Amino acid sequence: MERRPGICVRPITQLWDKPEALEAADELLCGWNYEVLEEKDGFLRVRTHYDYEGWMEAGEYCPIPNRYGDGKGLYMVSAPMADVLTEPRVQGKRMSTLFAGSLVWTSEESRTEDDWSRVELPDGREGWMRTHFLMPGRNGEKFPEERTLRREIADRALSFLGTQYRWGGKTAMGIDCSGLAFMSYLLCGILIYRDARIMPGFPIREIPMGNPAETAKKGDLLFFPGHVAVSLGEGRFVHSTAYPGCGCVTVNSLNEGDPDYREDLKKRLISVGSIFPQQFPQQ
Repeated sequence: MERRPGICVRPITQLWDKPEALEAADELLCGWNYEVLEEKDGFLRVRTHYDYEGWMEAGEYCPIPNRYGDGKGLYMVSAPMADVLTEPRVQGKRMSTLFAGSLVWTSEESRTEDDWSRVELPDGREGWMRTHFLMPGRNGEKFPEERTLRREIADRALSFLGTQYRWGGKTAMGIDCSGLAFMSYLLCGILIYRDARIMPGFPIREIPMGNPAETAKKGDLLFFPGHVAVSLGEGRFVHSTAYPGCGCVTVNSLNEGDPDYREDLKKRLISVGSIFPQQFPQQ
């Protein structure tokens, strides 16, 4: 079939590993683009804008509207969750609730003095969102100096603390380990690989490990078999874990003696990944 571009119009569109098994693989968020590669039994195999493939229900396909075609005027939701309302007041009817990383179209002229912005969703509906819940895309923007960027990546990961573990998840409704790493970087304007491994062609590269407590700085990634965590520096890290008694985004340590020490993960640590220092690809 002829490949065709599409856009996610729902707050979350589920991507499955296989159409016949329906095992969760990933999630697309509102405003994210993809390319349709194949159609089978009412499902579409798609490739996301971050080069990840999965299957979605064919009925959720939508062509990319003109407003979203060139990326101009697109703003990213920065709050964990943000409502789209029919009116610029809190009593307005809720049209939708979007998650951090979602994209909406808006303009500076649409902003009010009392913190509202008129937005257009990819399905053509128009509504209002709080202006401070939106941030401009970073395409072409100079990245902050390393120390600031490291802190921002770690802070984005920490903003998901307490979120339940959800296989294939990427939002405040539920998130998995690689989803947490991916979203922490995406919200800083950097695309990394979606799964828990270092992949050629993406900005994360393996660095000499040595003592992880000394090697992994804030914002770096710690890789384990089938698992990844965001380093907080000094041997501490934040991750989304299905560990018994937790099952959520939490902070743990590689340092013996710490009350939140994870001996099992320390023994299984296989690599440390970093983007520093190098140029970062734009969203």
